[in-house]
Amino acid sequence: MTSVPRPFASPSAQGLLRTLFDLGRPTTVGELVARCNPRPATSSEADLARWREREQDLHRAVSELHEAGMVTRQVEKREGRVAHVLWLP
Repeated sequence: MTSVPRPFASPSAQGLLRTLFDLGRPTTVGELVARCNPRPATSSEADLARWREREQDLHRAVSELHEAGMVTRQVEKREGRVAHVLWLP
């Protein structure tokens, strides 16, 4: 049995894709990252450092998905702020 080759995506990118698919609607990068990486309940420096590192990793994964053509990204003005909106093509 032959398998169909899939575009390469890091584990973080795969998680973002699953979350975006589950939402079923366009969403901002900030909302998507927050859903995948909620802020820790504790405020220890170690917890916050891990949270920040994971947030940076997720932003890199968004760029990875966009560059691979797996998501569409558009800049919009929402509620007086600039928002990067993602959706599945």
